Amino acid sequence: MAERAHVTSVEVLEAFRASLIVYLTKARPALEDVNDQVLRTRVWLQNDQRLHWETQMRRRSKQLEMAQQELSAARMGGLREASSAHQAAV
Repeated sequence: MAERAHVTSVEVLEAFRASLIVYLTKARPALEDVNDQVLRTRVWLQNDQRLHWETQMRRRSKQLEMAQQELSAARMGGLREASSAHQAAV
């Protein structure tokens, strides 16, 4: 169990209370601002970034398909040099 506080001056308690109120009035807006920033970041990650990466996946998948088709065509054509270049692209 904690020991008791040895308070000898009510004025000191009042000064501490006043300082605590000043601290809270300064800290609360800063905490609310950080909370707003976290919320905006979460929305950005869940919506904008997700859509960005989904678009990137579709684009890259199409590029891969095209590279695979070009590799198949090069193999069928018997082009050994072109085939290795196309294989590297895939």
